[in-house]
Amino acid sequence: MDPEQRGFVNEIGALHELLRARDEASTGGESSFVRRALGGVQHWSLRDWLQLLWFFSLKGKLVHDIWTDIDTDGNGYISFPEFVEWATGPRGQAFGFPLRVGVVGQKGRSGEYDIPCTVKGCRCSHFVFQGDSEFCTCKHHFGYHSASPKDQILAVIPKTWEAYNSARSVEEHQLLLAVGQQGQSHRVECGEDVVQRIQCLMDDSSRQKWTRDRGWTGEGRRKEVPQGYEVVRVDRNENVRAWLKYILKKALMVEAHDDVEPFEPRVMRTSRLAGTLGGSDPPDEAVNEWYLWHGASAKGALSIADSEFKQSLAGTVTSKLPLYGRGTYMSDSCTKADEYAQAEDGGVYCLMLCRVMGGQVRYTDEVEPDAAALERDVLEGPYDCVLGDREKCRGTFKEIVIYESSQAYPEYLVYYKRRYDQLSTA
Repeated sequence: MDPEQRGFVNEIGALHELLRARDEASTGGESSFVRRALGGVQHWSLRDWLQLLWFFSLKGKLVHDIWTDIDTDGNGYISFPEFVEWATGPRGQAFGFPLRVGVVGQKGRSGEYDIPCTVKGCRCSHFVFQGDSEFCTCKHHFGYHSASPKDQILAVIPKTWEAYNSARSVEEHQLLLAVGQQGQSHRVECGEDVVQRIQCLMDDSSRQKWTRDRGWTGEGRRKEVPQGYEVVRVDRNENVRAWLKYILKKALMVEAHDDVEPFEPRVMRTSRLAGTLGGSDPPDEAVNEWYLWHGASAKGALSIADSEFKQSLAGTVTSKLPLYGRGTYMSDSCTKADEYAQAEDGGVYCLMLCRVMGGQVRYTDEVEPDAAALERDVLEGPYDCVLGDREKCRGTFKEIVIYESSQAYPEYLVYYKRRYDQLSTA
């Protein structure tokens, strides 16, 4: 695997070999048929050729189906968080993968939960780091120590979530079963204090700028840009499954860049008030973690909250390649995200306030960028996201694009009304 990929498995051959090896170990018969047949290829009959063709087409379909099953966001690449999710779920368990697949985070390294030794006969109950050494006082390497999955999960779930208390009260196998199921998200209506803080965030990030994505009226006039926005309700999205993928992806991105080069910081319009929301740790600006806006219909927002962003749907509404490639588009301005929101009953709209891990940013202020090249720079290069600075080159908005869903977590669903000037006919 290319070390520049920072956790991507972008060659199907690597996974194919892994699955094939497991398959041969469990069945043996079919693979031995292939070896025997290849040994006497000069004596093959038409039946032999047809049988070999059937065998490989069946295996190809099997691997393709598994690949599609793991690639939950549909971007054509498999990330480590996606693999962990699959390997520890029911389908991955059918291949015999261990449940304890993942990484021990900083909270484990600092002693928040135990990391006992797994070497037979060793009584070490917790790994103790000695300086920069990867060996414990029990003389065994860190790799031979493994934390309880429940301890790891509880360490990263925000303690203010209702889901945290629920997770504490169940047995480990029940928790793993619940986490492995899709659609297990839970929404909690936030109190007035959070509503007011997000109102301030909207006020701070709104701009009186029109772009063609807002559209035109039936008479051919530009649709009016709202003067402001009134928050009427905020729901916190508690999706433990999606949150774990996000936390794992963040840890992998930070670790990958630790020994390379520091992240070049990028400040967003939401950065000034990002730490005031509470409920979970504030975004880490040192690694370009931000709160960003994403617009959708209320139904679409709920679907994303229940699962995740689907990269396979990116760009499907147009026949052309989107400006910065096929990815999920965010903005630090609620006005830009509002262009894609759709009115529900009573003139209420919905935006998602997402926690986004930007990492190493591919910056561009080109008016007409090479979208395909930008995709490659992230999916096959050293970058984690694209920042298209339309604010600089067009006087409109910054657009931040991610190409892997585990880099974004839809933390809040914000329901609001648009405010116009009283003399407006909009």
